[in-house]
Amino acid sequence: MSNFKRLIRILATIVSGHCAVHAGGASFEDGFEDGMSAWIVEENEAMSFVHAEAAHNGDWGLRVVDESLEKGSSVASPRLSTSPGEVFRLRFLARNVSGKGAAAYIRFYDGAGNRISSSDGSEYLSAISRRTWRDYVVIAAAPEGAAEAEAWIHSFSKDISTTDFDSIRFEAYKPDIVPPWEPTYKLTPDDPRLTNADVPGPDGLVYPDWSQAGVSGGIPQLPVAVGPERFAGYEGKDIAELLREAVAEASVGGGVVQLPSGEFLLSAPVVIYNSRVVVRGAGSGKTRLIFQDHIPLGEIRSRTWSLDDVIGPNGFFEIQANPKNLVLLSATSEGKQVALRKLKDHWGNRFFLRLKGDVILEKLGPGRHELEVEIGYANGDTHRGKFPVIVSEEEQPGDRWLDQHAAIMILGGGPIGEPILLTQTAVRGSQQLKLASGHGVQVGDHLYIEAPTTKRWNELTGNVSPWGTFRSNQLKVIAVDGDVVNVEQPLRIDFPFEDASFVQPIRVIEYSGVENLTIEQKVFTQELVGPRIPETLWYPIEDLWTDGVTFCYVWNSWVSDVNIINSGRNPLYLTRSKFCELRDVEVRGALFKGGGGTGYVGLERSYDCLVENIATWGMRHAPNLQWGSAGNVIRDSRFMGSDGQWHAGWTHENLYENNRIEQSVKDLGQGTYGHGFFASGPSSTAHGPQGPRNVVYYNDVIAPKSGITMLGGNEAWIIVYNRFLVEEERGVYAKEKSFDHIISHNVFVLPNCRGAAILIGAANCTGLEIFDNRIYGPVSTVAEFRQGVGEFFLLADNQIFPMPQEGGIGAPRPDPVVKSIFEWQRTHALRTPVSFEPINTSIQ
Repeated sequence: MSNFKRLIRILATIVSGHCAVHAGGASFEDGFEDGMSAWIVEENEAMSFVHAEAAHNGDWGLRVVDESLEKGSSVASPRLSTSPGEVFRLRFLARNVSGKGAAAYIRFYDGAGNRISSSDGSEYLSAISRRTWRDYVVIAAAPEGAAEAEAWIHSFSKDISTTDFDSIRFEAYKPDIVPPWEPTYKLTPDDPRLTNADVPGPDGLVYPDWSQAGVSGGIPQLPVAVGPERFAGYEGKDIAELLREAVAEASVGGGVVQLPSGEFLLSAPVVIYNSRVVVRGAGSGKTRLIFQDHIPLGEIRSRTWSLDDVIGPNGFFEIQANPKNLVLLSATSEGKQVALRKLKDHWGNRFFLRLKGDVILEKLGPGRHELEVEIGYANGDTHRGKFPVIVSEEEQPGDRWLDQHAAIMILGGGPIGEPILLTQTAVRGSQQLKLASGHGVQVGDHLYIEAPTTKRWNELTGNVSPWGTFRSNQLKVIAVDGDVVNVEQPLRIDFPFEDASFVQPIRVIEYSGVENLTIEQKVFTQELVGPRIPETLWYPIEDLWTDGVTFCYVWNSWVSDVNIINSGRNPLYLTRSKFCELRDVEVRGALFKGGGGTGYVGLERSYDCLVENIATWGMRHAPNLQWGSAGNVIRDSRFMGSDGQWHAGWTHENLYENNRIEQSVKDLGQGTYGHGFFASGPSSTAHGPQGPRNVVYYNDVIAPKSGITMLGGNEAWIIVYNRFLVEEERGVYAKEKSFDHIISHNVFVLPNCRGAAILIGAANCTGLEIFDNRIYGPVSTVAEFRQGVGEFFLLADNQIFPMPQEGGIGAPRPDPVVKSIFEWQRTHALRTPVSFEPINTSIQ
């Protein structure tokens, strides 16, 4: 469809208008404080009863104990009457205590009391999967002929489980067909709302600006500071200490530590602490580092992530132990509990207890202290040790921040001083921040900016996640005029004054890298022995939960021509970094593929990075973006056996371009979700919603479940020129608060989808433009709303075809106006080259 035709269609839609419907209807609410008198229990053998331990709010909750493999529980609410156009919402708190197999349903009945099934025969339910309390929601529209609806709590007949429920609210309402908040990001090339953060593209769409993604000025060629002769005669030997010394030597004036060809051992991590330091091999096929860090069972060791013996408020001290069946990590001193970790959900393959300097100061004060450490294992074994730590109230120049461990780490210093509040909202597209007087910010400073989650924002977005970073970025100061600070980039989102938005100076290192080598983590657990641990979702293993390469508070740095094999956690993972590049990398395997953040290749709390020409096999989530990451470009890469993710926390304005993502049903057992792309939503207590204007451009995707699943909070995403081959389900699913998207010029090959190719889950998914897509398969329609209530802004010129005889490959990929919107932007936007005059190579 031409841009003119699209405009005409949109104008026609606006003129025709749309009708808003309003809330209100029957409801039922109960927290089991008065027992179960309001419920209908149909159980020959009692499985459901009120119990104090099942309470989340108040004194009582419902506990369902199902010990039968033949029968399930049955507890139903009073039936509520319904009328045409009503939608029912069941909201409740629940946790899985043990086993598996319980859910809450919405069920409908006709006037004669006969149950009515949904149009596609599916159930309206939410299964309880988490060991911790979380908020669950089931939404269903009353089908034709429905007179009544009920909430039903049921444990599955062929499973054994114990499950707790509390705070049940079941209600009918008529949804408003309005966006969840004021639309901002869907723009046209002549829109007066355009800012310097927007770039009109050659196809008539307006995109975010990615022209600055990657290392500013390109990856520099630094001189060799330590030559390969330093490592002569060490092939097959441990060079961890020798490499550390070489990195420290290169840090004095900057430069490359050049490793020779051969295989070398690393018994401990190597950390780059300073700017303009590169660890370089002779080539990824020539230099091989075998990372064999290991902690014998029963041993406890300590590590300080600092250049000095003294740590400041932002320094870290750790105790570490063998992770296999580890359930307890405790540190006390002077009769006080300083830190404590016990096995729980999101435990991962934890092997460390990390103590931040400010925590030690709060508990014990400054000075030298002796920590009494205890570790415990699932079999009841405990081990103890004592470790000294010295902590100062003053910030220490040698302190470094780390989020994850790795064979090779590049670590910046992180926050300096106290947060500085904004005194007025910093708006999208602006390069100015107004700060509280006396802020002390200077030209050249690096700043972290964040709008914290607040009650206002959580209610607006529906976010229920109690942790994480959502609206954030890192910026460089280019001018200061009193209380007004100018930064070098336009802001991508608003940072509202009313949400107590703030900036904080940060110490970063720049122009460092890892290149031309292979890193392989030695495998200590040769056989996985079950069952899987419920809290970790994986088997007990003693391999350390460590990455191959990680950055933290790093700018303008890179990983290039590197192979990473068998990492314990996330083979290649950047956190709190900006303007970095990952290129020409191959990744094979992760040893721990349970929960807690593992089996990833990607970026977290990172901005304007470029990931190009990488290939991964055997990951859970790759490519993966999370926790506020923004402006990143991941392109021209292959991801085999994993899904693409916007995994957590309001990621926004990122670009996935020309990637091949391929997975099958068998990959589900390794922790992938089975969707080509997946975005978490507001009802996820662990991940939260995703932010605005992420772009999926010219990718080729094979997946079993869906092409793209967006669970909500998504505004103005652009999904164009992609090909999706989906074995089982549909092309696109958007659940709630997912609006103003453009889904255009895609090819969907859906051999087993007999419903809508694009399914929309809620009436507040407004402003959707779906046009010029080609759909192959037995679909019934192009797009529809699940509740039957909602309106498309534009639904036009889509075509449905039979399945091609050649299968998915018989449906050719789309032909976009330009194959790369990223490269097109780079040729249409000037970048300021970086000068490489001598600089202070210590942390900035």
